[in-house]
Amino acid sequence: MLIAIPGPGVLFTVSRALTVGRRPALFTVAGNELGGCVQATAGASGVGALVERPAEIFTVVGCLPQSVRQGGHVPLAGPGRARSASGSR
Repeated sequence: MLIAIPGPGVLFTVSRALTVGRRPALFTVAGNELGGCVQATAGASGVGALVERPAEIFTVVGCLPQSVRQGGHVPLAGPGRARSASGSR
């Protein structure tokens, strides 16, 4: 026996269709399906195993230099902060 109950994706799509119209609701459906595909691909490729062991990942990331951990943008933000602190632009 199969019981089909609308989930959050269906409810969101129906609410979008009622509030903003058909075309945005179709984009909502496409976005919902794309998100499902990304989630299935991530699970199939082993990302779930990485999420399952956050302590080991944080230990490895903690060993990296700070500029790498923060995406390398911190050294670039330094001179801007210095200029704004001194008041000269």
